[in-house]
Amino acid sequence: MVNRVVLLLLAEHQQQLSHAHGTAQAKTRRINENDMRRTRLQVDMGLMACLSAFELGNGLDG
Repeated sequence: MVNRVVLLLLAEHQQQLSHAHGTAQAKTRRINENDMRRTRLQVDMGLMACLSAFELGNGLDG
């Protein structure tokens, strides 16, 4: 009887750990997606700044 209770408690604990692990993975995935979006935005802003400087330079020279 005691062994059965211990096994049930272990099974419940394992289920809770599994759920917590899944939640942590989902949170990590969201953080990574946000980091990728932020990086893409920074690259886009950098490219726009370079293009603007290039156009400004061409406008002054030409």
